[in-house]
Amino acid sequence: MQIRRSGFIKHILIFTICLIGLFLIYFKTSILHNNRDNSLGSVTLSGNSINIEVADTDETRSRGLSGRNYLRSDEGMLFIFNKPGKYYFWMKEMLFPLDFVWINGNHVVDLTENVNSPDTDKFIELPSFTSRFPFDKVLEINAGMIRKSNIKINDLVEYN
Repeated sequence: MQIRRSGFIKHILIFTICLIGLFLIYFKTSILHNNRDNSLGSVTLSGNSINIEVADTDETRSRGLSGRNYLRSDEGMLFIFNKPGKYYFWMKEMLFPLDFVWINGNHVVDLTENVNSPDTDKFIELPSFTSRFPFDKVLEINAGMIRKSNIKINDLVEYN
């Protein structure tokens, strides 16, 4: 009887250790995945300072703001590309609407306002968005901020 009981306790102990290990792996992965400190800075646009998170790798650009619940009114994500071009954006797994400020060098070249979060999760059905002109950066901000902040084409963008 004593042998069976110690064997049972041993199995429970091993199970508990495995469960704790899995939890720690999940927790660590979750924190790394949700790390919002990719590269922080700020930009000034039309006299408004916007705190930015930089997306300058394929991975960070692909993930973007997907899965986030919100942005504060003074926050945005700046997508940076190596050279000017026409890159396409979609709203995959977005939970709130955005404005896009298309930038080439230090000037705004185009604006896209009030892009709604998608009604579908199917990649093939997601609309894509791009500028009418080549750009090397895109600033994503909360929908309505272009109008509220009076951002216009040809505005100067200062990087802080």
